[in-house]
Amino acid sequence: VFAAYDIDKYDGLYLEGGIKHDFVLEDIGLTLTAEASTVYVVHYAFVAGPEGHDTGFQRYQLGLMGKYGLNKLLNIPKRYGDWSINGYIYYTDRISTRLHTDNTLWGGAGFEFHY
Repeated sequence: VFAAYDIDKYDGLYLEGGIKHDFVLEDIGLTLTAEASTVYVVHYAFVAGPEGHDTGFQRYQLGLMGKYGLNKLLNIPKRYGDWSINGYIYYTDRISTRLHTDNTLWGGAGFEFHY
């Protein structure tokens, strides 16, 4: 859960809540993470639609992230940290037609290091 209150420009509340779950495939070193979240805004003029509504459920987001561990593949001992390559894809869509938001499909990839 994430909450933010804007006291400077919009004087509104932004609430985001979601869930995620990891599916670990240990034999191949892959972890798939499914995510879902939704956003509720209260008097948040930044997202006001054409009719001037600025309160309600604005959008939802669905995502899938894949994380492939490189330590086993490249024979890197754990004392040198955990290395992985990550890929992700997300989809965002509106819930209310009275509030402004964009429908978006986005994603990417990158390397991750933890020590």
